Amino acid sequence: MNMIGHPYLLTVNPGSSSLKINVFKTGGMDLIPVIEGSILNIGSRECTFRVTTGEHQVLKNSKVPCTGLAAAARLVAQWLLYEEMPIAAVGYRIVQGGPAHRRPQVIDTAFLQYLGSIQPLAPTHIPDEIDVIRTFMDIFPGTGHIACFDTFFHIALPLHAKQYPLPEWLRKEGIHKYGFHGLSYEFVMQHLQKSVPEEADGKIIIAHLGNGSSLAAVHNGRAIDTTMGMTPIGGLMMGTRCGDLDPGVLLYLLTQRKMTPAALDQVLTHESGLKGVSGISADMKTLLALEAENGQVAEALDLFCYHARKMIGAMAAALNGADTLVFTGGVGEHAPAIRSRICDGLQYLGIRTGPGNENNSALISTKESLVSVRVVKTNEAYIIAQHMLQFA
Repeated sequence: MNMIGHPYLLTVNPGSSSLKINVFKTGGMDLIPVIEGSILNIGSRECTFRVTTGEHQVLKNSKVPCTGLAAAARLVAQWLLYEEMPIAAVGYRIVQGGPAHRRPQVIDTAFLQYLGSIQPLAPTHIPDEIDVIRTFMDIFPGTGHIACFDTFFHIALPLHAKQYPLPEWLRKEGIHKYGFHGLSYEFVMQHLQKSVPEEADGKIIIAHLGNGSSLAAVHNGRAIDTTMGMTPIGGLMMGTRCGDLDPGVLLYLLTQRKMTPAALDQVLTHESGLKGVSGISADMKTLLALEAENGQVAEALDLFCYHARKMIGAMAAALNGADTLVFTGGVGEHAPAIRSRICDGLQYLGIRTGPGNENNSALISTKESLVSVRVVKTNEAYIIAQHMLQFA
């Protein structure tokens, strides 16, 4: 199916309070960045709408009222129309496609209905994703619309990593580990294959650390385990999400505190993690600035680093060792203090970091380190656009 008639591809990445877009020009199999844009702080009184060119020239930088992600999508789409950007196809980052949809695919009415039916697998993400898709489909009715899933990278997880120790009838309902942040992991692996091909087939642990965080264990280019499970709430402690919990905690909250499912989701997804423990914020930069004077903030940061360090150990166990550790994501790329604290305690793996860490160098391990420790700036939009090319 030839869905791409001219060379401009739009990628859309809806977040919890942000909408990010990128436009790429295609030339054969090459992807050239044309514009990058975002609307931030969606839901607040003043949202920031910023667009730059591939050469970082500012095209738009204004405050706009924006009540939700669908409204943000409409603002972006209308701006693209006004600028007469010849969009051939729109690709979307979709967090969860359930058991039936993992590979990139064309979006149609039946798919949107299916996506709505699996909302419990990612209740914080899927409703907004559907609203954003419908908005762009209304405004760009003659273009192809393509879904790219965060779960695709983990499609071949071995059964012992994928299954939960639950009755078979629950497994048949699709209750198992899916894994997330797959588009980011795909980019990191491609980066390693190009920049250090001698490491790309080794035992690799990737730490995607941001407001949402997870780890992946990769060997011979394939994911063999990951920390996030059936939903994006599990695994590592995150910005506002709790990560892994004793299931008894949930039973206690349901039976003793009489929480409704909606109230429970609010606590676990929006009021826990760094924000919940610190009592102040989920923003890592803010917390690092307050740490010296606030014991509760220091406790939150210590817990975050401890959880990451412990789960890196678990990924190393799954791999039977580690050759490369990669930090990526907003925190992984820009918080050397957090990287240092996570690595301090992993000396038993042979990990040693040096001065390159403070400078956010591409390689932050020392010559004596038995494990290469790297920092890679991820680019999920590039991977979405790359997947879109298969529909050309």
